[in-house]
Amino acid sequence: MKFTLRMISCIMLVVIYVVTPWSLAENSTLENSQFDNEDTLLIQFEKAEGLADEDYDQFLKMHKNIAKIAADTYLIECRHEENKQALLQELGNMESILYAEENKILSQQMIRSTDNRIKPNDFYYDKQWGLEKINAREGWARITPGENRAVVAVIDSGVDMTHPDLEGRVLSYGYNFYDNNQYFADTNGHGTSVAGIIAAETNNYIGIAGVGGSYNIKILPLRTTSNFGQTRLSDFVKAVDYAIAQEVDVINISMGSTDPSAIENSTIQRAIDSGIVVVASAGNYGNGTTFYPASYPGVISVGSINENSLKSRFSNYNSGISVVAPGENIFSTSIGSTYGYYEGTSFSAPFVSGVAALIKAQEPTISPQEVKHLIESTSTDLGTPGFNALFGHGLIDMEKIFLELLGSHDQEEGENVSPGLEDGKEINEVERLGGTNRYDTAGLIAKKYFGEGVDMVILARGDTVMDEPQITNALIASSLTGILDVPVLLTKSDVIPRDTLATIDHLKPRKIMILGDDKEISLSIEEELQEQYVVKRINEYSSDSIAEEIALMHLGHHKEAFIVGIDAMADAITISTVASDRGIPILLAEKNRIPEATKNAIKTSAIDKLYIIGGDTVISKGTAQEVNHLVKGGVERIWGLNRFETSIAVAEYFWSERETVVIANGVTMVDAVTASIAQSPLILVRSDRFVGSTKDYLLRHSNYLVIGGDAVVDEGLIKTLQ
Repeated sequence: MKFTLRMISCIMLVVIYVVTPWSLAENSTLENSQFDNEDTLLIQFEKAEGLADEDYDQFLKMHKNIAKIAADTYLIECRHEENKQALLQELGNMESILYAEENKILSQQMIRSTDNRIKPNDFYYDKQWGLEKINAREGWARITPGENRAVVAVIDSGVDMTHPDLEGRVLSYGYNFYDNNQYFADTNGHGTSVAGIIAAETNNYIGIAGVGGSYNIKILPLRTTSNFGQTRLSDFVKAVDYAIAQEVDVINISMGSTDPSAIENSTIQRAIDSGIVVVASAGNYGNGTTFYPASYPGVISVGSINENSLKSRFSNYNSGISVVAPGENIFSTSIGSTYGYYEGTSFSAPFVSGVAALIKAQEPTISPQEVKHLIESTSTDLGTPGFNALFGHGLIDMEKIFLELLGSHDQEEGENVSPGLEDGKEINEVERLGGTNRYDTAGLIAKKYFGEGVDMVILARGDTVMDEPQITNALIASSLTGILDVPVLLTKSDVIPRDTLATIDHLKPRKIMILGDDKEISLSIEEELQEQYVVKRINEYSSDSIAEEIALMHLGHHKEAFIVGIDAMADAITISTVASDRGIPILLAEKNRIPEATKNAIKTSAIDKLYIIGGDTVISKGTAQEVNHLVKGGVERIWGLNRFETSIAVAEYFWSERETVVIANGVTMVDAVTASIAQSPLILVRSDRFVGSTKDYLLRHSNYLVIGGDAVVDEGLIKTLQ
């Protein structure tokens, strides 16, 4: 297609869209703060590749810079108001362009409460009428305990991750799309209060309880708003796409506008198509106004009620309302480690987001459509019988939701199948090592293989395993478990968990080796242990340096090494049992770089042969070629199409005659980080299903060691092997 376009005084804002927003920020030619929303436009092309080549060349000549904020969406700045409508019309006439729109504003849906009392840190559960209204405690009682994590992206004003009630709940890789930097601290308190409703730490004797209770619900903070609570649609689109790239489970949107947008809707549908539950506030106009993005297809639109189950005076009502939740006098976290009362549908939505996160944690494969139907169909009817515009399907009810999802706990629990014969057929032998938490599970593994006596234990930090993408030091130490014949136990950064102390007392070691510097494991822990044990610390800050130190301890023992991606915990778990069995050190690499510590370990230890574990999306071909120059015996890559298939590839390459196969969860991997001492093939599965050829491999064996409880690896899944 050829077209003509007269020159218009507009500048294209160049933003190169990739998976990480830091690159996006680095490539921006114009910061958001340099222009106002009223001077910008958004266009979306018919297909992701955008303009045809011939059109692209002409467009580039006229505008100098072309800017992506998503795969098919561009942002334009007009410097003169009189040109904006002309440009909109011109763009709208192009056949390649699907939509051309103004860059609208989305506003937070908060009502300033008349009672905004600030309280000191204390236990304020009695102020949280909303949790009682939605039957939160009854819902928690029906949820299966487990380590499964669910992540809620909070697109808002940022989050105060230093708040004591949000400690350990906020992921570190959030982003500030408003300022194009990594500083996502909250600027007006709105996002922090939303995050507290969803995931505030429960049963910690301070503050409030989040809807997520004591379960593993995390917040990914994505700041898009100004200090006054307004968000440009362009920043919102970038935030949603980042949430998709990070594979979050739920997106909470406590903002919106009365103006529909085709670009906004397509972005929301992209998230839903990616398996993400999208929850949004219904708006605070107090009338039948339709609000967006709440009213787009597939979104759970949440209205507000008061303590008497009446519609809040400010809550919008229309045919798009899905459900209602508490939204008046909501007591929640605020910036500066404080608490306050809030009102608005902004604070109704996070009640539903918290519930959706719990559902996803229990059933990771459930679709957004199924979550929406489950929440709506179990709601308590309010107002006119059946669906109505004031209350939608009704008030969310956690007890009904999890009774429907998980069934009654009054049902008879199935017993573990014992080895032997059933109906004349041999039943494969299954042993399960699953404690009440990661520390207890590590202890059970240690007790199985070492009984009541061991000369030394290795102590590694375990409270960041699920929060950070890098592999834990516990895995780096896998080779030492075999060479020194010692177990690995887990600790928190500043206190040794009771389960770990009990295991140490049971094993009666003479020495304890601590992995990491005092920022990783505190000096107070070291001092506490020194009262009874000989304590050695590998005092290195970075994991690659710790790996180097451990490799140097292998001098003269082995001439081979494994290299895993520093972000590839699953691959490290898969190879850990081989590392323990053969005393082969595990070294680390970035996708496109070999750390100096790894190079030094290879040279100093005179390693001849390297095995790269994982495909080139984890460690690139260029990196493999670089490391190949460091060894005489060459580099061999062992990999599969995904982490599950990689575990099969490793098993088939390194293990031939092993009667027992270790089975571990390949998504919530924390229970398996100390399982290296099992020294058997380790196969990764999902909590409720096999992936690829994993079942076929497992059926070729007769004995299984399952790491983790039923919530981690479902008993029904194991029974299919028996």
